[in-house]
Amino acid sequence: MLSSALPSMATQAQIAACRNAELAAEAERAAAHAQEIADRRKKTLRVAKKSNLRPRLTDALSRNGAMALGDMRRTFTDVSLETIKGVLRVMLAAKEISRSGKRGNYTYSLSTQKKGIQ
Repeated sequence: MLSSALPSMATQAQIAACRNAELAAEAERAAAHAQEIADRRKKTLRVAKKSNLRPRLTDALSRNGAMALGDMRRTFTDVSLETIKGVLRVMLAAKEISRSGKRGNYTYSLSTQKKGIQ
């Protein structure tokens, strides 16, 4: 009885070791992916700063009232769509702009406009 239990325990230990190795590899892949996303965001914001995109977007949105992403892409041809999306994400988080409507148009926040006037 004791001899039959030993191989089973060894097999369970091997299975557990394999699972731990798989989990560690998966965690490593997830960390690498998160780092890649962070690097891409840093690059996006660096490009946006160089191209002075945030003030240009603010100006276009306040002038036009509302703009769709496609309109922005056609207006700002010197930067990539990913860069525009990154800046919009930052501006949405800062509540400088809002997103509304069926097509997801971006509009300049009225509260920000009032602050600028005073």
